[in-house]
Amino acid sequence: MMRTFTLWVGILCLAGFQACTPKNNLDGPITGTIRGANGMVVYFEELGPNGTEFIDSATVDANDGFCFTKPAGGVNFYQLRLGPNQVTPPMQMPSNICPIITDSTEKVFLEIDPRYMASPIRVEGSPETMLLNEIFRLVKSFSRMQDSLNRQLQGAGLSAEAMQAQRQQAYEQYRMQIVAWVRAHLGAFSTLQAINYLDVEDANNLSLFKEVLDALLQRFPDNFRVANFNTQVSMKLALAPGKTAPDFSLPEAKGDTLSLSGFYGKHKLILLDFWASWCAPCRAENPNLRAAYAKYRSKGFEIVGVSLDQNKEAWLRGIKEDKLSWPQLSDLGYFNSEAARLYGINSIPANFLLDGNGVIITSNLRGPELEKAIEQYLP
Repeated sequence: MMRTFTLWVGILCLAGFQACTPKNNLDGPITGTIRGANGMVVYFEELGPNGTEFIDSATVDANDGFCFTKPAGGVNFYQLRLGPNQVTPPMQMPSNICPIITDSTEKVFLEIDPRYMASPIRVEGSPETMLLNEIFRLVKSFSRMQDSLNRQLQGAGLSAEAMQAQRQQAYEQYRMQIVAWVRAHLGAFSTLQAINYLDVEDANNLSLFKEVLDALLQRFPDNFRVANFNTQVSMKLALAPGKTAPDFSLPEAKGDTLSLSGFYGKHKLILLDFWASWCAPCRAENPNLRAAYAKYRSKGFEIVGVSLDQNKEAWLRGIKEDKLSWPQLSDLGYFNSEAARLYGINSIPANFLLDGNGVIITSNLRGPELEKAIEQYLP
């Protein structure tokens, strides 16, 4: 990674932070200022393979300065946390976190306003952190634009369909901005953050994910995050349209064991549907599946349901309540089910539309989209 260290930061370190002198000259310190945080403790942590891992801590001094002397490890996502841990909703970053990307070779300076921890005022010595901030600015800009658009649409007197079309148009513009940013920075570790804002289920993004992976493997072949991303992309490529659906065998509701491949050659279209009795969106979608099954079954359409239930009684009760008359399979393994792992299922409902030979056509169809696809692909 690039290494820069300005004269001003060096003078600041010598004049105000004698404890910041690198021990045994192994690594330079991570220093900075947090406005108005005198006396507060700031923590340096790594987002490691097993969760958040403590590295170092420092007390912000009377000049709002702090210094960490313990170095980062390999290139990865790290964070500076001001004060105690905060409890936040899922997928929401705590307000006292400043994310950075660094490694053991960098000397980093950060100027931080604690009201906006995630967006440092100034970053020196960490090009990847600067790129990370660019991504966050893009995301915040889209969020503000969404809020503005929603306010405009509320009084516009448009139909729900027209409003959704405008929201979708705005999202597509944002998606293309993220795509352009990623392609302009292929090989940067920060692209791992940027792709989080793209729909992993959208086949339009799959080729980009492969580009990102190839560039990262060249620069960071031994990094655990890149290895994890490699696994994810490889699974998505294996499940892309045109690939043969992975086969599996599971117990059916009546007790016999059935294989997915056992349905091949007997039907023209097969919908592999992942659901569970505890999943409210799945239950809401079941009437659409039931209607499609009644309409197209005689023409060669079949559904194979795979439940991620853990309780057999709840599973069977859900089948009965929703009047699901197509084959139902489950090993009651929740998301650790053999089939769920084969298909990379981490949320439900999820489905795959297969042709009569088990070749994947498309995935994750809902409501009218499902009927449209059946009409299109049913011979």
